[in-house]
Amino acid sequence: MSSLAKPVHRTSVDALAVGIAVATMGELLLCIPFVRKAGYQHVAIVDFRDRDIKAMLLITLPVILGTAVNDINVLVDRNLASRIAVGGISALNYAGRVSGLVKSLFVVSVTTVMYPTISKMAARGMMGGFRGALSEAISMVALFVVPATAGLLIFSREIVEFLFARGAFVPEAVSMTTSALFFYSIGMTGDGLRYVLGRAFYSLQDTRTPVINATMAVGMNIVLNIVLSRFLGVGGLALATSISSLFSAFLMFITLRKRIGRLGIKDIAVSFSKISIASFLMGLFARGIFTFLADSFGRNTALLVSIFVGAVVYGVLVYLMRVREVERMVQVAKERLRRVATQEGIRGK
Repeated sequence: MSSLAKPVHRTSVDALAVGIAVATMGELLLCIPFVRKAGYQHVAIVDFRDRDIKAMLLITLPVILGTAVNDINVLVDRNLASRIAVGGISALNYAGRVSGLVKSLFVVSVTTVMYPTISKMAARGMMGGFRGALSEAISMVALFVVPATAGLLIFSREIVEFLFARGAFVPEAVSMTTSALFFYSIGMTGDGLRYVLGRAFYSLQDTRTPVINATMAVGMNIVLNIVLSRFLGVGGLALATSISSLFSAFLMFITLRKRIGRLGIKDIAVSFSKISIASFLMGLFARGIFTFLADSFGRNTALLVSIFVGAVVYGVLVYLMRVREVERMVQVAKERLRRVATQEGIRGK
């Protein structure tokens, strides 16, 4: 009978670690040819007497401390989660991955494009352009993060079921992760704005203010963790993180405004209002589509269709509402299409 038994396939956890290491090395190797093509040649020499090296170290130290403070915050959250419920740490991790995906896709992308521009403007003393670029970046983050927040709030359970509800991921785990994702979603806009504003301070070579701000946010988060977890369990930990993120973003905005002057708050508020209304209407429409399709086509198919249709509806709404960032994106797209058409016309001749 043993000869007839089916072989048992086992997946080692070590294979996941090896896969991540290989993938990371692959990213590095892919970058090397392009770096050389750009003309960069690395020289392994570090002169600690160099003025620029000293300045870099002084600026970098607060950034390292700020990262350590944020890591302490994560450790506190996970420690409390392990005491609240079995699987609490996993629930926070899974929910954090989903909400973090929004930040990676949209916030980090916008900030990566924005950072070199505002850094050059800050170095050259062009504060008018600095404020304008920063204001536009804030509105761009809101343009993507606010509708994503609405979608996660409305479909938090459906998204968790679609992504994780299989194998050992039992209904209790679904409920805990859904609660964490729902409350994490509330603070996604604050977390995104805090990330953008932090880079604005870095452009001004001010790395101390973000560290002080992060320390205050961590203190607030720890207090709220203890209070809210008693009423909401694991969800209370996520809600504490969201509240502290919103509070941190507000403090950073006020501090930055005092330092560089007006940031175009009126234009930002108008764009944010239009984006919020469009996101609310999109959410209602997407939920209606999901309810209509769920019984006939299944929850997963209905979720995917609802997300796609909701994204289309949102795009149409923000365009009709004349959100300035959308108008600029459309204008840039038209200009690029005209250039391509012109180039094709020249080649045709």
